[in-house]
Amino acid sequence: MNDLVILKLDSARTALIEAKTIQETKVILDMATAAEIYAKRQKLGDETISYATDIKVEALRQLGNMLKETPRAAVRFNEGNKKVPSSNDSPTLSDLGIDKKVSSLAQKVANLTNEEIEKVKKGVTLVSTIKEHRRQEIVEQAKEIEPPEGKYRILYADPPWCYGDKRDGRTTGAEDHYTSMTIEELCNLPVRDIAEDNAVLFLWTTSPLLEACFS
Repeated sequence: MNDLVILKLDSARTALIEAKTIQETKVILDMATAAEIYAKRQKLGDETISYATDIKVEALRQLGNMLKETPRAAVRFNEGNKKVPSSNDSPTLSDLGIDKKVSSLAQKVANLTNEEIEKVKKGVTLVSTIKEHRRQEIVEQAKEIEPPEGKYRILYADPPWCYGDKRDGRTTGAEDHYTSMTIEELCNLPVRDIAEDNAVLFLWTTSPLLEACFS
């Protein structure tokens, strides 16, 4: 039985290399995930389990990269201010046969470094743990930056806002490009220490965070 699983995984690895579409990659991901679960339940050994996990993670990374390159289905609003599909030809996740949870995980895996990917494959850490560790590192680095001396009446700021935004299950904002900070973490930065009592702050923000930026 173990040999049969290995043969199926060999076929899955070859198919993953040749996969050209999201649907083909998703089929391989499902196959590898099922093989991983089966190997664990049947106690087929660490080598077989690791092989299945390796293909599953690689399939997730490939799927994530494909999803990021796929145009997102636009939305428009009707008179009742409710979202309705646009008439464009961009596919939704439902059209692609992908649920939001898998889409989100795949894109997170696609953003990992090769070193981080290997840690996930070996079970050393989880994707969510890596993302949180990155964020905490940025927060600590920000605290270590030496602020300029003196007080200022005019300040400019372009914060790494944490949007947590997703559209159709796909990340669309800052986290695709850099590690962000929460409102609380931004407010804890020592900006007041370098601001005059009567000062002006020019703050970059976008409409979703207009209210929060007054914190």
